Amino acid sequence: MGVAKARAYAQELQQTVFKDIVAQELVRRAEAQPLPGTVNPGLRAGVDARTLSVLSRVYVGSINFELTEDHMRQVFGEFGSVCSVSMARDTNTGRHKGFGFVEFLVPEAAALAMEIMDGTVLGGRALKLGRPNNYAAAIAQNFPRPPANRIYVANVNRAVTESVLQEIFSPFGKVTACVLAPDESAGHKGWGFVEFEGAEAAEQAAQAMNGLELAALVLRVRACVVGGPLGPGMA
Repeated sequence: MGVAKARAYAQELQQTVFKDIVAQELVRRAEAQPLPGTVNPGLRAGVDARTLSVLSRVYVGSINFELTEDHMRQVFGEFGSVCSVSMARDTNTGRHKGFGFVEFLVPEAAALAMEIMDGTVLGGRALKLGRPNNYAAAIAQNFPRPPANRIYVANVNRAVTESVLQEIFSPFGKVTACVLAPDESAGHKGWGFVEFEGAEAAEQAAQAMNGLELAALVLRVRACVVGGPLGPGMA
């Protein structure tokens, strides 16, 4: 029942209030003031920066030689904020060798990329994704484990507000927190976290809403990787 209600509400948004939301968001951006700091539970919990970096990085191989760092940043950006794209290059030709690393701001984005992009054909070649050699050591570190009632949501249309996102996920259970990483120029960065009163609601929401199209973008949803306090979001 919850899945059907959530999807029906999302479809209703496409044709009714969403047009008004877009118009209101454009006005808000024109009058935008600086927003609060980043939403990054691991960082806020004091997890070692090197550990977070490894957890947030993926190896990408079998890259079409015509693709650039900008192409990779755009493709992988749907999973969360990309901090860096580094591609190994031939010292003689300057061309990349068809492999490199993509690092995200949060580990959840890297986990989504691993799940969705491994084997995806891009530029005529099937990408091969993996983890850095020191990933096993990083995941074994003593960092706060994520609460079972929290999920990560990415590829959220910039015109969708926290309150709208909360309404979309509310059919699965009571939403106790919904925060989107703020961006001074665009309102939010297109990703954030949703917390429910119970773990079962979070699990159902992650399974049902991953891949749902909302405002012309496909939502990417999964369980969290690292725990810690949520930031204030756009509030």
